[in-house]
Amino acid sequence: RESWIDGNGKLVRREVSPTRLRGAVEREVKLPPRWIYVAEPREYRERPLSLWEKAKGQAADLLARITRRQAHYAPADVLSLYDPNATGGAANDQASLAAPFLALNMPVDQVALTPGLAIDTGDHNLVIVPYSVTEALTESQVAALKSFVEGGGNLITDFRNDLATAFGVRFLDSTLLIERVRDRLFPDEPLHWTSGEVMNKFETTDQDEVLASDEVTGIPVVIGRRYGAGRFILFGTRFDPASTGGYSRYPYLASYVQRFFNLTPLVRREQLEMFFDPGYRHTVSIEQLVARWAAAGIRILHVGGWHEYAKWTYDYGKLIALCHANGILVYCWLEPPQVSQKFWQDHPEWREKNYKGEDVRPSWRYPVALTDPACLAAATEFYRKLLAGADWDGVDIGELYFEAGRGMKDPQLVTPLHPSARREFKSHYGFDPIELFDSASPRYWRRDPAALAAFTKYRVAKNVQLHEAMLAMAASVARGRPGFQTVVTVLDSLAAPELRNWLGVDAKQIAALSARYDFHLQVEDPESMWSTDPRRYQAIAARYAGLVDPAHLALDLNILSFRAANAITPFPTRVQTGTEAAWLVHSAALGAPRVAIYSESSINQQDLPFLPSAYAARTKVKRVEDGWAIDTPTPIVLQLASDAQEIWRDNQRVRTIGRGRFLLPAGRYTVLEVEPTLQALQPGVPDSHLLSITGDLLFQKSSQRSVTFGYRSGNRCIATLARQPFALFIDGHETAFVALEGSGRDALILPPGEHTVLLVTQSGVSYGVNITSFWSSYVIAIFGALAVGLLVALYLIVRVRPQPRRRAA
Repeated sequence: RESWIDGNGKLVRREVSPTRLRGAVEREVKLPPRWIYVAEPREYRERPLSLWEKAKGQAADLLARITRRQAHYAPADVLSLYDPNATGGAANDQASLAAPFLALNMPVDQVALTPGLAIDTGDHNLVIVPYSVTEALTESQVAALKSFVEGGGNLITDFRNDLATAFGVRFLDSTLLIERVRDRLFPDEPLHWTSGEVMNKFETTDQDEVLASDEVTGIPVVIGRRYGAGRFILFGTRFDPASTGGYSRYPYLASYVQRFFNLTPLVRREQLEMFFDPGYRHTVSIEQLVARWAAAGIRILHVGGWHEYAKWTYDYGKLIALCHANGILVYCWLEPPQVSQKFWQDHPEWREKNYKGEDVRPSWRYPVALTDPACLAAATEFYRKLLAGADWDGVDIGELYFEAGRGMKDPQLVTPLHPSARREFKSHYGFDPIELFDSASPRYWRRDPAALAAFTKYRVAKNVQLHEAMLAMAASVARGRPGFQTVVTVLDSLAAPELRNWLGVDAKQIAALSARYDFHLQVEDPESMWSTDPRRYQAIAARYAGLVDPAHLALDLNILSFRAANAITPFPTRVQTGTEAAWLVHSAALGAPRVAIYSESSINQQDLPFLPSAYAARTKVKRVEDGWAIDTPTPIVLQLASDAQEIWRDNQRVRTIGRGRFLLPAGRYTVLEVEPTLQALQPGVPDSHLLSITGDLLFQKSSQRSVTFGYRSGNRCIATLARQPFALFIDGHETAFVALEGSGRDALILPPGEHTVLLVTQSGVSYGVNITSFWSSYVIAIFGALAVGLLVALYLIVRVRPQPRRRAA
């Protein structure tokens, strides 16, 4: 194996010979100053999983998910010990072990270890002990940690250390270089590290759960083990000495904690926005998808609006109706200069051209020449009819720019060079832009920078004009639809100024259009940044804070498999997954009030359940006696123990929406838990309550017959509940309504703005019948219990009472 390391110590390139080499190997290597070349023998070469291995892994995962449904989950409450004097890789490692929990907004108390510290785990159910801390543990501290785990607690540690030995782990003297790891929970996602680490092998037992193993040898690298009434997880190597974010080696720590410890994040913001391209989901029923999205906390869907073909057009109306019935708003996602494949095929005269006069498709889109007035008019009319023809809640004008690859570095891809663009440019600047590509011309771009600057200026100005045309079209639709919103997705040219030259994108000029048009600016970072620190989105948002109303700023994330197999990045996977994906969403949620994620189909399905917790980044939670103090600017779902049925929010009783989950409004309040044993002694008819809401829930009061709540929403607002509503009052006025029947819920579409709503879920007669039936059944149950008790008492009296003596004969 050959490796090239630059002067800063960064691994730049790595190659493994395709076949086994024998004997002497000669190479001529030329290196820049301060670079290092490393050649080392390798005993094994990694191989992809076989179909049989993939099938086994999928079957095991399916079995685990089926059996996991009966698991008793509780919210994680983490105590993380750290060494205040740690530096370098040790400091990174201890920060990284806490990072996955912070990314998911789990409460983490970080305590510096000192020799005199009396470790008090208190209400914590998980303790993190990095290897750097174990070296300083005293005997009493080790005893306290062992007692904690023996009593039912959970613990995580890493690397060969004395604490792991105290828990019964036997390390061997033999070692193994770990570079490629196969996760046992998600084996389809191999983990390839940038730099390897030597691990001491350790013995395992039949009762251990192997969570990850060496890809080549199959030797366990991460295990979970029971100890007394508790459990611990051991990472055989250091968890992550390379970053402070916990994303460079083991992305699935949160999944390990959920699967092995039965601990979950405490809070969720179930207001996710996702992109949906129907072209990637043609084998799955839309009914199944919508139910899955609703359960995952998706509340806004950006749907690709270009699926029109010669013999078939996607049924957007059906999709929108299903989404609305399940509490999901739907935006039409447009991608100009693409209209549709059919539009492109029907109008060859409007297809975009390159400098050779050829039809050009620099990417997946079918671009047309919006510089042609007739084409622009036809395209905007197509978009207008598409928006008017279905009950859309908004439109996302996405990535409108002149595709060109890397600009003049890819001359065959540069647009716009349709005859209409050439004529318009020549009328303004006096020459045909084709001359820029002719090496014999005095206007050749390498020879005449001023000519190239003029072409860039034209492209930027034209791009702004086209945005105005699209915004005017969207505004004409919005005028007849209260709450209809417009989103403009733009690439971040402030951080990547080369996009101005390459694509004609100037985000600052597009943001300035908000002075004349009402829209949300949704900023997308370019692909060149997707493998940088996932906590970057706060900085991206800060760059645009002064350009648009902060309430109208949104961020666009891309989560998909885009990294090349041989790419050297700080991340172990080709797709952003696990902790990296959580940090992306967490950071973006801190940066902007809205975040849209591409896409529901490209995200690893194991990540989707965690993203609402990462999205709750602005929610502050503090442990108090018997509960939590919460400060949240958005509504949240509190995830408590799965058998929790009710809580107290300040002085108000709140019932679960299912499996220990509680929908709570924005604001400051204290939540107190109610013991399950006490819940069983408090009979009552189940309350009417909301299951979900797309807007900001301001308050909610529930009773057996009705639910009253306040909300604020720029869009129309969809509220769902478990009971079909009987009557609707908005701001004190009875209002006609249509209840939409979804999957296990009924939905109501409410007007935009800030309103108070009273939903009556039962008539007086039906309520009387239900309450009578409930109390009748309750009385019957009590009578039955008393009767059984009386019979048992009589039986005991008869059996225990002394028998009279018989007379002698």
